[in-house]
Amino acid sequence: MTFIPPAAILSTMSGQTIDASTHTRLAELGRRILNGGQIDRLASSWLFNLEVAADIFDLMAWANRIREQFTEMFSTYGFDAQRDIAGIILNRWGHAYVSPQPGFFFDKNGQPAPREVLRNTPHGRIAFANTDLAGAMDHRNSILEAHRAVGQLMDQVLTA
Repeated sequence: MTFIPPAAILSTMSGQTIDASTHTRLAELGRRILNGGQIDRLASSWLFNLEVAADIFDLMAWANRIREQFTEMFSTYGFDAQRDIAGIILNRWGHAYVSPQPGFFFDKNGQPAPREVLRNTPHGRIAFANTDLAGAMDHRNSILEAHRAVGQLMDQVLTA
């Protein structure tokens, strides 16, 4: 058995030792997010500058905690994390930003643009609503996109 000094612990993902203070801070930030809180600019900067792979793997372990929380909240309604979650992306930045490739906003070769495929029809019980799909990332478009997506889902429910 390997002795691990009190200032270090094992990463939940990699099995490598990591600085216990880093792990404690990651855990605190993760709990804050799962409880509906936000991360300030200083914490965002700290996350962005993580360099040790073990620290990053420990951060990725939060994806498993999110799966567990979703299962706890929604499994009685038919949710199955294995089936229903294709992936979870944790960004070290305050929010993700789409960098659209040519053809994302306008169709190519007579085919619908990817954003139109996502916007036009729900995929099962999932409708996408994102300001990036509108082409302008602001609160007005987030409201309009949400309204559109909820309307699509309500149409499904009311016509079923």
